[in-house]
Formats: sequence, structure tokens, C-alpha cells
Amino acid sequence: MKNRFKIEGDIATIYIPYLDQVLETIIDTKDLPVAQSFIGTWRAFSTRPGKYYIGGGIFFRRNGNIPGHTKQFTLARLLMGFPEELVVDHINDNSLDNRRSVNLQAITSSENVKKQIKKRGKGVYRTVRRRAGELGLGHLYDL
Repeated sequence: MKNRFKIEGDIATIYIPYLDQVLETIIDTKDLPVAQSFIGTWRAFSTRPGKYYIGGGIFFRRNGNIPGHTKQFTLARLLMGFPEELVVDHINDNSLDNRRSVNLQAITSSENVKKQIKKRGKGVYRTVRRRAGELGLGHLYDL
């Protein structure tokens, strides 16, 4: 990891460059060696205004000079050990709080959708469906 960091007791703060500012993400101090195992610089990306995720990428080269691909991943998934077929949820909805001990949990996609619906309220529509030329909204469920 090429980012600067600070340790204060059980919490390590990692400084993340984002446009013209520096964001701070926190992790458990015991997880700092895992975060430091990433050879690049942790970066922030935004999914909507005010919502940031911390991630990085590793470039995989194929045989010789054949172009490869970059595998992107988030800091939260790395800290949780890349759980297969599960998503990593931030319990307090603060994606800059990556403390595994109190804020990260691995859950199924359906559990994550239910959590989002509870936050937003009743009558959330999930998808648009096409059936025999007609369009309609797919109603997920009412709470």
C-alpha cells in the first residue's frame, strides 16, 4: 500500500486521494497488514454524491505481451477475505468505515436488497420487465 496512514489505538486511518481532496477511511489496526498487502494506491470512487468506496486494481498479464485485464476490488472485500457469492455490507451505511470488527458483514444479495428496501420504505420497484412486447415495472414487495 502506498497510501499514508495513522494508527490510534485499535483504529488505523488510511488517507485516500480523491480529486482535489483527501478522504479518510478507518479500519481495525489488526487489519492494517492486510490493507498494506495491496501493492498499489488505494483510491476512492463515487457511486453517487457523498457516497464513496475505497478500491484498487491489479493488472493481470496474459502470456508474454498479450494484453491482460485489471481486476478491481474494494478494500472491504479484501478485508473480509473475498467471500464468494456474498456481498460485503457496511452495517452503518458509512462506506468509509471499513472496520471489520463492528461495521462489515458478508450477506447475500437478497439480504442486501431487503436492507435497502427497509431504508427507503414501501413499494420499491426493482426492475423493468419485458413480456410479449409489453413493458412493466417489477414490484419487489411491500413492507
